Amino acid sequence: MHRKYVDLHVHTIYSDGTFTPAQVVEKAEAAG
Repeated sequence: MHRKYVDLHVHTIYSDGTFTPAQVVEKAEAAG
């Protein structure tokens, strides 16, 4: 069985990120 690893660590505009929480979700959904 192959293991897949994902990075669930994200930053939003509420810390030092660029995107809103909603944008982070949209991008994650689009990436699959």
